[in-house]
Amino acid sequence: MSDWTRDSSQGSNSPDAYGAPSADSAGAHQTGSQQYGSQYGQTPTYDQGGYGQQQYGQTGTYEQGYGSQYGAPMAPAAPMQYSQQSVDADKAVTLSLVFGILGVLLMPIIFGPLALWQAGKAERLGKPATAGKVLGWIGTILGILGVIALILFVVLGVASMGSMSTI
Repeated sequence: MSDWTRDSSQGSNSPDAYGAPSADSAGAHQTGSQQYGSQYGQTPTYDQGGYGQQQYGQTGTYEQGYGSQYGAPMAPAAPMQYSQQSVDADKAVTLSLVFGILGVLLMPIIFGPLALWQAGKAERLGKPATAGKVLGWIGTILGILGVIALILFVVLGVASMGSMSTI
């Protein structure tokens, strides 16, 4: 008689590798999962899946190795300490961007140079402020073109007023 037929036919109560009995006292047949409730008067349930098939809700094999996303231990978080220079640089970057946007949209002759000033300050403190610098230059150029256009408008307006009065 083979070991398989002897174990399944005798209904032994010898524990398996996890300490649970391998079969209940009535000799219930198990397929795939442990039937712990059957020895306490509950009806045993059997797996419905075939060999090599995954059951619904199961995820297959999962290996945890060093450095894996969920298996790696995390170091305790140390409190972040910012230097005053880093805080000032962050403020200057933010201000250069805000002034650059205002310089392009509202008053370029005022906010354009302010954006350039704050971008320069941020770069001196070690933070790049490329967006604020570009918007500052665009605002400054628009402001200069606006002042030139205003001067030409006034000069041409005065010249046309002078020529009309002589007629």
